[in-house]
Amino acid sequence: TGKVKFNDISAKDLAAKMGTGWNLGNTFDATGAAGLRAETSWGCPKVTKEMIHNLAASGIKTIRIPVSWSIHMQDGQFTIEPEWMKRVKQVVDWSIEEGLYVVINSHHDNFFSPQASNNYGYYPNSANLNISLMYIVNIWHQISTTFNNGYDEHLIFEGMNEPRLAGTEVEWSTKETSEVNKDGFKCLSALNQAFVDTVRASGGNNKKRILIIPVLHAGADSALSSLFEMPGDISQGKLMVSVHMYTPYSFAMEMPGERVFTEQHQKEISGTFGKLILQKQPSMNL
Repeated sequence: TGKVKFNDISAKDLAAKMGTGWNLGNTFDATGAAGLRAETSWGCPKVTKEMIHNLAASGIKTIRIPVSWSIHMQDGQFTIEPEWMKRVKQVVDWSIEEGLYVVINSHHDNFFSPQASNNYGYYPNSANLNISLMYIVNIWHQISTTFNNGYDEHLIFEGMNEPRLAGTEVEWSTKETSEVNKDGFKCLSALNQAFVDTVRASGGNNKKRILIIPVLHAGADSALSSLFEMPGDISQGKLMVSVHMYTPYSFAMEMPGERVFTEQHQKEISGTFGKLILQKQPSMNL
């Protein structure tokens, strides 16, 4: 693919342009079947160009395309199946053609427990750090090679989705006194740095592409923790932080839960964002 013009924009300015987003969930992140059958294995339809066109026509500005890569390996060197990469690229290209901002990531690739080190994927602890680093470096090298000069700033990379200490008491929480948690933050820092370095090393437009950095279990409490560190980057102002907020939980997630959005709910959201803004490090764009 030939080189396209790249608007050298900061993460903060790009975030302001991304507008309302939509997540293509349970599709390329689905893990219920092998090969191309995975796309529909969780009950969602196969993505069509018309679907992407209608999404853009509705006013959506950004599409996040979660991708699970770990079930699509053709060898022990973490080589991604060419047909899977080709299919992901097709939907990314349709989205770019519609003028959407596009986020692609590594999704359900976190081990389910610290003992699952024989699986492809990653787990943020010392026992699994070497295999996790190999995985992150190898898949992002391949993704960076596939998606580089032919894509402008509308394409964004997100290193991991909810990297977490699965199977432990701190899988979904942050306890700064926990040695398991401390080790998790330290290892996540190494994985995030490997992600950034691998993408930047691919050169071209990827030297200045906006990258999204996950926090441990994607929680706001992790982003606010003194244990969280942003990776270094040769490109200044090109990193975002990813935080997943199901806030207020009673309104967003509980069934039946609360069905009327109240002023107190708004205060809860605003309060969390206020803390994140106050906490930000120089390289965090919130």
